[in-house]
Amino acid sequence: MAPHPDPWRAVDRQPDPAGFARMMESRGRTPTQVRVRRRFLRFCRIEPGWRVLEVGSGSGVVARDLAALVGPRGHVTGVDKSRVLTAAARRAAREAGLDWSGAVVEAYLAVLAALPDTHIARKLGPAEAEEVSRRAAEVQAAGGVRTDRGRRALAALDAALRSPDNRRNPGTTADLTCAAVFVVILEGNWHRH
Repeated sequence: MAPHPDPWRAVDRQPDPAGFARMMESRGRTPTQVRVRRRFLRFCRIEPGWRVLEVGSGSGVVARDLAALVGPRGHVTGVDKSRVLTAAARRAAREAGLDWSGAVVEAYLAVLAALPDTHIARKLGPAEAEEVSRRAAEVQAAGGVRTDRGRRALAALDAALRSPDNRRNPGTTADLTCAAVFVVILEGNWHRH
């Protein structure tokens, strides 16, 4: 496949996409970039505990700064169409203490908290789907897989959803998460550490 003429639009089609990711990381550490980024993020007035979605997150330079601002009670989800940059961001997140399983759980929580599950909504109505989304958001606010409080909240949500009496089965969001994990595995981006 020929390189795309605009490297920012098609990183994975460049001759050395991994080098592009390294360049982004290196550039993100320069004093000027750090200063400009921090100034911009102060302007955005990001608060502790916020949930932030960064679209076009590249190698995760800004996402990691956002994570520091929202703290353990907040949550940052970064998305990028480049598989190479997403893999680099995932490696950096692991180095910051988040393993693959934790990343999958937190990705699922982010989807479930942001989007009421359509399977639940079709079965039981939008209010029930929104209740499950609210509970997922509470798990995120408690710290998700990163804190003891978050893990306890996650265990309680998991137990409630697995209960034989429960009819609020989040099928659509689970399917989306599984499909995304499957693509990561197929693309060879599954690396156990």
